[in-house]
Amino acid sequence: MPPEVTLSIGGWGGSRADLRAVASLSLTSVLPGGRFVAPCSSPAVCGRGDTPCFGEAKDLCPEHTQLTTEGVDGKEFPEPYLGQWYFIAGAAPTKEELVTFDPVDNIVFNMAVGSAPMQLQLRATIRTKNGLCVPRKWIYHLSDGSTDLRTEGRPDMKTKLFSSACPGGIMLKESGQGYQRFLLYNRSPHPPEKCVEEFQSLTSCLDFKAFLLTPRNQDACELSSN
Repeated sequence: MPPEVTLSIGGWGGSRADLRAVASLSLTSVLPGGRFVAPCSSPAVCGRGDTPCFGEAKDLCPEHTQLTTEGVDGKEFPEPYLGQWYFIAGAAPTKEELVTFDPVDNIVFNMAVGSAPMQLQLRATIRTKNGLCVPRKWIYHLSDGSTDLRTEGRPDMKTKLFSSACPGGIMLKESGQGYQRFLLYNRSPHPPEKCVEEFQSLTSCLDFKAFLLTPRNQDACELSSN
Protein backbone atom coordinates (compact mmCIF):
# COMPACT_ATOMS: atom_id res chain seq x y z
CA MET A 1 0.00 0.00 0.00
CA PRO A 2 1.60 3.30 -1.08
CA PRO A 3 2.05 6.05 1.50
CA GLU A 4 -0.72 8.60 1.62
CA VAL A 5 0.20 11.98 0.20
CA THR A 6 -1.81 15.16 0.42
CA LEU A 7 -1.53 16.81 -2.97
CA SER A 8 -3.66 18.76 -5.37
CA ILE A 9 -5.84 16.77 -7.72
CA GLY A 10 -3.13 17.13 -10.31
CA GLY A 11 -0.74 15.73 -7.73
CA TRP A 12 1.73 18.56 -7.46
CA GLY A 13 2.09 22.04 -5.93
CA GLY A 14 2.74 25.38 -7.57
CA SER A 15 5.22 28.24 -7.38
CA ARG A 16 5.79 31.95 -8.22
CA ALA A 17 4.62 34.13 -5.39
CA ASP A 18 4.44 37.04 -7.80
CA LEU A 19 1.15 35.61 -9.09
CA ARG A 20 -0.70 36.78 -5.98
CA ALA A 21 -2.21 39.70 -7.86
CA VAL A 22 -3.58 37.36 -10.50
CA ALA A 23 -4.90 35.09 -7.75
CA SER A 24 -7.34 37.85 -6.79
CA LEU A 25 -9.32 37.14 -9.98
CA SER A 26 -12.93 36.58 -8.96
CA LEU A 27 -15.02 34.11 -10.92
CA THR A 28 -18.23 35.26 -9.23
CA SER A 29 -18.82 38.45 -11.24
CA VAL A 30 -21.81 38.00 -13.50
CA LEU A 31 -23.83 39.84 -16.07
CA PRO A 32 -27.61 39.89 -15.72
CA GLY A 33 -28.82 36.38 -16.33
CA GLY A 34 -25.86 34.77 -14.59
CA ARG A 35 -23.22 34.95 -17.36
CA PHE A 36 -19.68 34.90 -15.95
CA VAL A 37 -17.40 37.41 -17.67
CA ALA A 38 -13.86 38.73 -17.49
CA PRO A 39 -11.84 41.05 -19.73
CA CYS A 40 -8.98 39.11 -21.27
CA SER A 41 -6.44 41.87 -20.73
CA SER A 42 -6.68 42.58 -16.99
CA PRO A 43 -7.30 39.49 -14.83
CA ALA A 44 -5.61 41.01 -11.78
CA VAL A 45 -8.39 43.57 -11.35
CA CYS A 46 -11.33 41.70 -12.83
CA GLY A 47 -14.20 40.88 -10.53
CA ARG A 48 -13.01 42.64 -7.39
CA GLY A 49 -15.82 43.43 -5.02
CA ASP A 50 -19.31 43.09 -6.43
CA THR A 51 -18.65 44.92 -9.70
CA PRO A 52 -18.68 42.79 -12.86
CA CYS A 53 -15.88 43.28 -15.36
CA PHE A 54 -16.74 44.47 -18.81
CA GLY A 55 -14.70 44.80 -21.98
CA GLU A 56 -15.39 44.92 -25.66
CA ALA A 57 -17.92 42.35 -26.80
CA LYS A 58 -15.21 40.17 -28.34
CA ASP A 59 -13.43 40.01 -24.96
CA LEU A 60 -16.31 38.52 -22.98
CA CYS A 61 -15.23 35.09 -21.82
CA PRO A 62 -17.37 32.00 -22.37
CA GLU A 63 -19.72 31.02 -19.59
CA HIS A 64 -18.35 28.76 -16.87
CA THR A 65 -20.56 27.96 -13.91
CA GLN A 66 -19.35 26.84 -10.52
CA LEU A 67 -20.99 23.61 -9.42
CA THR A 68 -23.51 23.76 -6.60
CA THR A 69 -24.66 21.18 -4.07
CA GLU A 70 -28.03 20.88 -5.80
CA GLY A 71 -28.80 17.41 -7.04
CA VAL A 72 -28.06 16.16 -10.56
CA ASP A 73 -30.44 13.54 -11.95
CA GLY A 74 -31.84 13.08 -8.46
CA LYS A 75 -28.39 12.59 -6.89
CA GLU A 76 -26.93 15.03 -4.37
CA PHE A 77 -23.34 16.27 -4.37
CA PRO A 78 -20.86 14.62 -4.42
CA GLU A 79 -22.54 11.43 -5.69
CA PRO A 80 -22.78 12.49 -9.39
CA TYR A 81 -19.02 13.06 -9.45
CA LEU A 82 -17.84 9.84 -7.81
CA GLY A 83 -16.08 7.19 -9.84
CA GLN A 84 -13.39 7.27 -12.50
CA TRP A 85 -11.95 10.36 -14.24
CA TYR A 86 -9.14 11.03 -16.71
CA PHE A 87 -6.91 14.10 -16.68
CA ILE A 88 -7.09 15.71 -20.13
CA ALA A 89 -5.54 19.19 -20.07
CA GLY A 90 -4.40 22.07 -17.88
CA ALA A 91 -4.06 25.84 -18.19
CA ALA A 92 -2.28 28.42 -16.05
CA PRO A 93 -1.06 32.02 -16.21
CA THR A 94 2.53 30.75 -16.72
CA LYS A 95 4.09 27.55 -18.02
CA GLU A 96 5.98 27.12 -14.74
CA GLU A 97 2.72 26.17 -13.05
CA LEU A 98 2.24 23.29 -15.51
CA VAL A 99 5.82 22.07 -15.94
CA THR A 100 5.32 19.37 -13.30
CA PHE A 101 2.93 17.62 -15.70
CA ASP A 102 5.56 17.43 -18.47
CA PRO A 103 6.61 13.82 -17.63
CA VAL A 104 2.97 12.64 -17.69
CA ASP A 105 1.40 10.60 -20.47
CA ASN A 106 -1.92 10.09 -18.67
CA ILE A 107 -3.51 10.03 -15.22
CA VAL A 108 -6.58 8.09 -14.13
CA PHE A 109 -8.40 8.99 -10.91
CA ASN A 110 -11.07 7.42 -8.76
CA MET A 111 -13.14 9.56 -6.40
CA ALA A 112 -14.96 7.83 -3.55
CA VAL A 113 -16.70 8.75 -0.31
CA GLY A 114 -14.18 8.92 2.52
CA SER A 115 -14.15 6.94 5.76
CA ALA A 116 -15.36 9.97 7.75
CA PRO A 117 -18.23 12.41 7.13
CA MET A 118 -17.51 15.33 4.79
CA GLN A 119 -14.53 13.58 3.22
CA LEU A 120 -13.68 12.37 -0.27
CA GLN A 121 -10.88 9.92 -0.94
CA LEU A 122 -9.05 10.16 -4.25
CA ARG A 123 -6.76 7.55 -5.72
CA ALA A 124 -4.75 8.10 -8.87
CA THR A 125 -2.20 6.30 -10.99
CA ILE A 126 0.13 8.34 -13.17
CA ARG A 127 1.46 6.79 -16.36
CA THR A 128 4.73 8.57 -17.16
CA LYS A 129 6.00 9.05 -20.70
CA ASN A 130 8.70 6.44 -20.04
CA GLY A 131 6.05 3.87 -19.10
CA LEU A 132 6.21 3.86 -15.30
CA CYS A 133 3.09 3.66 -13.12
CA VAL A 134 3.13 5.96 -10.08
CA PRO A 135 0.29 5.55 -7.54
CA ARG A 136 -1.01 8.45 -5.44
CA LYS A 137 -3.82 8.99 -2.96
CA TRP A 138 -5.07 11.87 -0.84
CA ILE A 139 -8.11 13.19 0.99
CA TYR A 140 -10.40 16.12 0.26
CA HIS A 141 -12.54 17.77 2.92
CA LEU A 142 -15.95 19.01 1.82
CA SER A 143 -17.30 22.43 2.78
CA ASP A 144 -20.82 22.55 4.22
CA GLY A 145 -23.25 23.93 1.63
CA SER A 146 -20.53 24.30 -1.01
CA THR A 147 -18.68 22.24 -3.60
CA ASP A 148 -15.36 23.83 -2.61
CA LEU A 149 -12.74 21.28 -1.55
CA ARG A 150 -9.80 21.47 0.86
CA THR A 151 -6.83 19.11 0.62
CA GLU A 152 -5.92 17.42 3.89
CA GLY A 153 -2.55 18.62 5.13
CA ARG A 154 -2.48 21.58 2.71
CA PRO A 155 -4.55 24.40 4.28
CA ASP A 156 -3.30 26.90 1.68
CA MET A 157 -4.80 24.94 -1.21
CA LYS A 158 -8.31 25.55 -2.53
CA THR A 159 -10.14 23.61 -5.22
CA LYS A 160 -13.30 24.85 -6.93
CA LEU A 161 -15.42 22.74 -9.27
CA PHE A 162 -16.92 24.08 -12.50
CA SER A 163 -19.22 22.56 -15.05
CA SER A 164 -17.96 21.76 -18.52
CA ALA A 165 -19.88 22.15 -21.76
CA CYS A 166 -18.38 18.83 -22.82
CA PRO A 167 -20.45 15.71 -22.01
CA GLY A 168 -18.85 13.78 -19.18
CA GLY A 169 -16.53 16.65 -18.37
CA ILE A 170 -15.66 18.74 -15.34
CA MET A 171 -13.24 21.61 -14.67
CA LEU A 172 -11.28 22.26 -11.49
CA LYS A 173 -9.60 25.49 -10.46
CA GLU A 174 -6.75 24.95 -8.04
CA SER A 175 -5.05 27.78 -6.18
CA GLY A 176 -2.42 27.95 -3.49
CA GLN A 177 0.51 30.05 -2.41
CA GLY A 178 1.56 31.86 -5.57
CA TYR A 179 -0.09 29.63 -8.15
CA GLN A 180 -3.40 28.84 -9.79
CA ARG A 181 -4.52 26.67 -12.68
CA PHE A 182 -7.55 25.18 -14.38
CA LEU A 183 -7.64 21.42 -14.99
CA LEU A 184 -9.95 19.57 -17.37
CA TYR A 185 -11.18 16.04 -16.59
CA ASN A 186 -13.48 13.69 -18.44
CA ARG A 187 -15.13 10.31 -17.92
CA SER A 188 -13.56 9.25 -21.22
CA PRO A 189 -9.78 9.18 -21.78
CA HIS A 190 -10.35 10.58 -25.27
CA PRO A 191 -13.14 13.20 -25.31
CA PRO A 192 -14.00 15.03 -28.54
CA GLU A 193 -11.40 17.56 -29.70
CA LYS A 194 -14.04 20.28 -29.44
CA CYS A 195 -14.05 19.81 -25.65
CA VAL A 196 -10.36 20.62 -25.43
CA GLU A 197 -10.70 23.55 -27.83
CA GLU A 198 -13.50 25.06 -25.74
CA PHE A 199 -11.49 24.60 -22.54
CA GLN A 200 -8.45 26.30 -24.07
CA SER A 201 -10.56 29.14 -25.45
CA LEU A 202 -12.13 29.81 -22.05
CA THR A 203 -8.92 29.63 -20.04
CA SER A 204 -7.01 31.75 -22.54
CA CYS A 205 -9.69 34.42 -22.31
CA LEU A 206 -9.25 34.38 -18.52
CA ASP A 207 -5.53 34.98 -19.15
CA PHE A 208 -4.50 31.41 -18.31
CA LYS A 209 -2.56 31.32 -21.57
CA ALA A 210 -0.06 28.58 -20.74
CA PHE A 211 -1.63 25.33 -21.95
CA LEU A 212 -0.79 21.63 -21.60
CA LEU A 213 -2.52 18.69 -23.28
CA THR A 214 -1.70 15.23 -21.95
CA PRO A 215 -0.58 12.86 -24.76
CA ARG A 216 -2.60 9.81 -23.59
CA ASN A 217 -0.68 7.63 -26.05
CA GLN A 218 -0.24 4.74 -23.62
CA ASP A 219 -2.76 2.60 -21.78
CA ALA A 220 -3.78 3.95 -18.38
CA CYS A 221 -2.22 2.20 -15.41
CA GLU A 222 -4.40 0.03 -13.21
CA LEU A 223 -5.77 1.78 -10.15
CA SER A 224 -4.76 0.26 -6.85
CA SER A 225 -7.67 -0.96 -4.72
CA ASN A 226 -5.82 -0.13 -1.48
